[in-house]
Amino acid sequence: MNELSNSSMSDLTYSVVKAYAKKGSLLSRPELENLVESKNLDELVNKLRTTAYKEEVGKIEQPYSPIKLELAFRENLANIHYTLIKIAPNSQLIRAYYLRYIGTNLKTILKGKALDKSYDELIKNIDLFPEQLIGRRDIVIKALSSNNLDEAVNILRESEFKDEIESAYKTYQKKKEFQIFDIYIDKAIFQGIINQLLKINNNDRNKISEIVSIDIDAYNLLAVLRSKLWNIDKSVIKKLLIYPTFKISSNILKKIIQTDSITESIKYLNVGEYKNFIQTTNSDEEIISKLEWGFKRLTYKKSKKPFLWNVFDSTQILGLIKLKEIECENLSSIAFGIKAGMEFQNIIKKLNLI
Repeated sequence: MNELSNSSMSDLTYSVVKAYAKKGSLLSRPELENLVESKNLDELVNKLRTTAYKEEVGKIEQPYSPIKLELAFRENLANIHYTLIKIAPNSQLIRAYYLRYIGTNLKTILKGKALDKSYDELIKNIDLFPEQLIGRRDIVIKALSSNNLDEAVNILRESEFKDEIESAYKTYQKKKEFQIFDIYIDKAIFQGIINQLLKINNNDRNKISEIVSIDIDAYNLLAVLRSKLWNIDKSVIKKLLIYPTFKISSNILKKIIQTDSITESIKYLNVGEYKNFIQTTNSDEEIISKLEWGFKRLTYKKSKKPFLWNVFDSTQILGLIKLKEIECENLSSIAFGIKAGMEFQNIIKKLNLI
């Protein structure tokens, strides 16, 4: 067995210590509850000035809005993620996860172009900070500035998402379901994540897979169910699957593809912890939403686990990124809830807390 060099061990130790330090700056439940108690967005921003988000919220111009705050939270997340890429062992896997921020912007642009939204309408929902950090700003700006969907797709043929965007565009032209761009871009991202996972040595891979496997299982299942909801051809749905599969096997996924309804589909989801996600409702959209929420809750639980170990491991780096991502989603939910005038308990119910 090959031993890690002193340099590799030093890099691992430094990066994991950095992850522990960043984890220490995550907001506690009482701190989140204190933010929820804010009477308005001005008060929320004032409270955030005492947290790790002080620099990003300090740059927001009044009047404050949930969208402006959400972009600030994303910027903070991207900055931490980029820092960890530079120091982490298995950095290519961490980099593959970073592409989700680019993917989020491309989804917004492509769906916006499909709905004939203007540049001014789209730019309000986009923060180019993640692209700026890795030198991808120009191509995203070009797509954002394009005159229509055809032109945007053509520009993005120069990106690493080109094949999946082309496939999404063809499916969109047939079905006119603009949300199909979400699935295809996610496929490109998660296929890249799997490709990097398979390059990691077996011991590290098995540990990191505890987190990655949830992402892949969630993508495969939700891509199939949403595609069925949109009446996408079964032959097309099969091509959306990512391999290798994990707890939700390819056989289960293929059976789900052949079912006639979402309610029938979830009968096959009697797999480990996932079976606890199943909730029968009158709405197919609600069934999918509950499944998605279940995967997010499990991700939170699994991402905290590596920090209980007595050994340093690169899984803690991915765990931190996941926990930070969940925190940013929680903060966005708080901002939107406060703006909408929601009661304290109703906002709390929307947060991913354990």
